[in-house]
Amino acid sequence: MKNLIKHTWLLLILFSCNSLELNEEAFDFISPDNFYKTEKDADASCIGLYSAIDRLEIYHVLNGLGAVGLTRNSNYSYQNAGDINERDDLMRRVWQFLFESVRKANTTIYYLEQSAISEEVKNRYIAEAKAIRAFSYFRLVRLWGDIPMRLSPLVETDDFPLTPLKDVYQQIVTDLEWAIPSLWNRGEKPDGRMNKSTGQILLADVYLTMASSARSYNSATSARSLKPYHDAFGDQIQEFYGKAKTLSAEVISGPYSLLPDWMNMWGKGPAFDNRYNNEFIWASQTASGLYGHGFADHYSPIYSEYTPASRTLFTGVTYEHVVSFDTLDLRYTEGLIWEYNDVNISEARGQYVIQRWRRHVDDESYPESTKGSVIIKRTSDTLIYENKYWEMCTKKFFDMTYTIASPAGPAGVMPYYRMAEAYLIYAEAENELNGMTQAAVDKVNAVRGRVNVGLYSAGQFSKEEFRDHILDEWLWEFTLEGKDYFDLVRMGQLEERCYGVQVDRFGKDGVENPRPRDADDYWLPYPILEKGLNTFLAGKDRMSYQ
Repeated sequence: MKNLIKHTWLLLILFSCNSLELNEEAFDFISPDNFYKTEKDADASCIGLYSAIDRLEIYHVLNGLGAVGLTRNSNYSYQNAGDINERDDLMRRVWQFLFESVRKANTTIYYLEQSAISEEVKNRYIAEAKAIRAFSYFRLVRLWGDIPMRLSPLVETDDFPLTPLKDVYQQIVTDLEWAIPSLWNRGEKPDGRMNKSTGQILLADVYLTMASSARSYNSATSARSLKPYHDAFGDQIQEFYGKAKTLSAEVISGPYSLLPDWMNMWGKGPAFDNRYNNEFIWASQTASGLYGHGFADHYSPIYSEYTPASRTLFTGVTYEHVVSFDTLDLRYTEGLIWEYNDVNISEARGQYVIQRWRRHVDDESYPESTKGSVIIKRTSDTLIYENKYWEMCTKKFFDMTYTIASPAGPAGVMPYYRMAEAYLIYAEAENELNGMTQAAVDKVNAVRGRVNVGLYSAGQFSKEEFRDHILDEWLWEFTLEGKDYFDLVRMGQLEERCYGVQVDRFGKDGVENPRPRDADDYWLPYPILEKGLNTFLAGKDRMSYQ
C-alpha cells in the first residue's frame, strides 16, 4: 500500500484500542521536529506501535491456513479449501497491518536516534521499537519469505526490491540481540509492553524456526518449499537449536511461570482480566467490553438467556482436531468443547440443553446423518437430536463466570507468547540436539502434567517419534492462538496434517472434503495491489523454492 511504503513526515496517530493502562494523551499529526523532546514523547511514540499488531484479521488468516482452525464465516471459507490467491483482500490487510507496524517502528527509531534525549533513556525506547519491528518482520518473512524490507522512514518511492529471506532473518536477529540488553525488566513498564523476557522468547522462536525449517526440508514432499531455509541455514541447524534452548531456559528461569492450573489463565479464576497473569509473557491489550477478538454476543452458559452468536468473525475447530485429544485432557474438556449441562431453557417443557460436537467421540450411537454442531435436548428419559448450526469457538477464550449480557463486560486477550512456549521450545531443541533426554521430557511433562494426561519417560520414543509428539503438543496447547500454521510449516507437515480435514461447518458426512496443502501453500502469494504499486513485485507470484 502506498501509504504504508511511502515516508510521511507526520507523526502517526498514537491513540489505539490497546489498553495499556496509561494516561498519555493521543498525538495526532505532530511534526517530528516538535516531538521526541522528552522521555514522555518517546514513551508515547512506543505506545503507538502496538495498534497495528493486534488485529483480528491476522488470526483469521493464520487460523484459516492451519489444520486446527475452521473458518465459520463463509466469507473466508475458501481459505479452508487451500485457495488463497493474490486478490484476497483479507491477506492484503495482514500485509498492510504488519508493514504499518514496521513503518511506525522505523519512524520511532529514526527520530529517537536523532533526539537530544539522554542515550541511556532513549536507547531503552529504541530497543522496544526494534523488538516490535523484529516481531512484525518475523511474521512477514514466515508468511511471504522474500519481502521488501526497509529500516528507515526516509524514502520517497513505493519501489522496494525484495530482500532475501536470509537477510530478513539476519536483521531480525540483529535487532533483537541489540534490543534485549536494554529492554524493560518485568514491572518497569505496564504488562503488555515489550520486555526482556518477551525479547528472549521471540528470539528463541526465531532460532527454532530457522533451525527446524532448514532441518525439515525434503525434496520429495511438499516440504521442498522449505528449500530457501535449507540453503540459508542448513549449516547452522545445530547452532540455532542450541541458541533456542539457551534462550528458552533463560525465560523459564525468569519472572514468569507456568501456571499449575491451566484454566486460570483463561479467565476462569476469581478475576477475568487475565492480561497480566503470570503465564502470559506478552499478550494483546484489548479494551474492556470487547470480549477479546471478535467474541461479541458469546456469554456464559450459566447466563439464563444464553444465545449463541450467529455473526462471530472468529473460527471454530475441526472435527479431526477434536478427536485427536485425549478425552480426559483439560484442554479438551474445559478449554475446547462447549458443553451445557442442566441449563434450563424451558421450565414448561422441562428440557435442558447440551451442545456436543458432531458425532461426539464418546457416543457411537450418535446418528451419522447428523451434520454440524448439534443441540441435544434432554427430557426425563429421551434424547432428541436436532440439526442446528451454532457458531463455535474454544471456550478457553471466554469468561465462564460472566453472566451479564452487557458490552461493558471484562476484556479478553490473545497471548502472543506464554510460558508453555518456552517449555516446548526447550523440549524440541533438546530433542533435536540430544534425543528424548530427561531434560526434554521434563519440559513436555510440565505442560502435560497440569491438564490431566499421561506423562512421558525418557527414551520412551526415538528422536523422530518424540518430534511428532511434541508437534501434537503444540497443536493441542495452542488451539486457535494463531500458531498451528507456523508450526506445521517449519516442521514440514503442512500437507500431511491438513489433508482430509473438513473444510466447512457441515463436516464430511458421505462427502470427501480434503483440505489440500501443497508446496505453494507454504508461502502466501504477494497481494496483487502491492504488485501494482511496487515494480519489484510485479510478475512475481510468491516465494520461489525451486
